[in-house]
Amino acid sequence: MSRNVQQELFSEDPHVTITVPLTEAQRRDMQAEADSRSIFVGNVSMDITPEMIEEHFGRYGPIERITVVNNTHKKGTAHAYVEFETEDSMLRAIEADLSVLDGNVISVAKKRTNIHAFRHQGGIVWKRGGATKTVP
Repeated sequence: MSRNVQQELFSEDPHVTITVPLTEAQRRDMQAEADSRSIFVGNVSMDITPEMIEEHFGRYGPIERITVVNNTHKKGTAHAYVEFETEDSMLRAIEADLSVLDGNVISVAKKRTNIHAFRHQGGIVWKRGGATKTVP
């Protein structure tokens, strides 16, 4: 996701735009909002295409973005993320859990928002699922 957002200027020239850097909080909010409309699709064939994923999940609602990740720990499979236009579409798409896509039984779950480590008073604070661990 871009760390910049373009805002239109209210000037006489409609083609003039200004790029304003996003704050870290704004970037996190945008990511969390997108993740609230997204699913994780596991055990996907290495030969899968975004078009095949769109055909399989398009029946649940309009899709904004599809990301296929072939670099996984389990050899021979990949995973994907599908971002829908609405949260309702995402919730309907979860019904596709254990369906077959390109010969593989896939797992479908709501996408979680990654929480990255950050520095705090000389250590790293990891926050995931409400737990906090400080590493000196």
